[in-house]
Amino acid sequence: MAPRIAVTGSLAYDYISSYEKPFEKVLLPDKLSELSVCFLVHDKVRHFGGTGGNIAYCLALLEESATLVGAVGHDFADYRKWLEEKNIDLENIKVFENVPTASATIMTDPKGNQIAQFHPGAMSADGEINTTEAFHKVGAIIIAPDDPNRVMQYVSEAKEAGTPYFFDPGQNMPILTPEQLHEAIDGAEGLFLNDYEMEMFKKRTHLDLIQILEKVKLLIITRGEQGSEIYSQETGALSPVMVPVVVPKEVVDPTGCGDGYRAGFLRGYLKGRPLEACGRMGSLMATYVVENIGTQNHNPTYEEFCNRYQETFAESLS
Repeated sequence: MAPRIAVTGSLAYDYISSYEKPFEKVLLPDKLSELSVCFLVHDKVRHFGGTGGNIAYCLALLEESATLVGAVGHDFADYRKWLEEKNIDLENIKVFENVPTASATIMTDPKGNQIAQFHPGAMSADGEINTTEAFHKVGAIIIAPDDPNRVMQYVSEAKEAGTPYFFDPGQNMPILTPEQLHEAIDGAEGLFLNDYEMEMFKKRTHLDLIQILEKVKLLIITRGEQGSEIYSQETGALSPVMVPVVVPKEVVDPTGCGDGYRAGFLRGYLKGRPLEACGRMGSLMATYVVENIGTQNHNPTYEEFCNRYQETFAESLS
């Protein structure tokens, strides 16, 4: 099946560990300028991750065909095999043999707070990735966090292709200039932000909610345990679609839940479902992520996903 969506974003190995105490018990507020702390962890496990990889993986679980666009290094073989087994198209992956694949080291405390470090590796390698053919063939694009130069390249090429694209600035928010943020959302199909990112976006662009909706058709704001809000140009800033969170069976690891939400939402969007259903699909996929350690260790079948959706929201996806 030809891919219906192009997913751009980072591909990384995640090294995830848990710390047994809340970070606040170790970090002294009045000594942060003289910080010297060692966190002793009793587990450290390698997982497949990165925003692009996470979104594509979740789309594959929902039986949505995707092509991944991104940069990887000489150590990508294990990850490649994993993605190929999920029937994710990798024709637009570029391998840089002189550098490693990006990696993240993430530590989570019992309250869900996280401390992370990220090494970009191949993400920052010199060399463009040709997306012209891929962007013209698909029905939608999501531009997720990646090397800032590549992010803006993807924005420009998505506009040239005339293909609807969703912009997810995420961790790139402090790096991209206000001018680049304006350019990225101007004419975008949608903008994904969490509540913290929304406030930062408004501050950096000097745009309020109404002005943002003059530039993008859809604005999706996730608010953790408070669910999500979906604004559209059609209904305006005063009439958001409110989507509740799907209560997890157990909160295990929040890493990657935002990527899961985006995948669920986009699957609904590609199927032409109402915005409320798109948000509900996003909410449910995010919960699957939260219930597992790592960002690609949940593995519901599409049938299981649909059954849980119906049980939760009393409506069918068939």
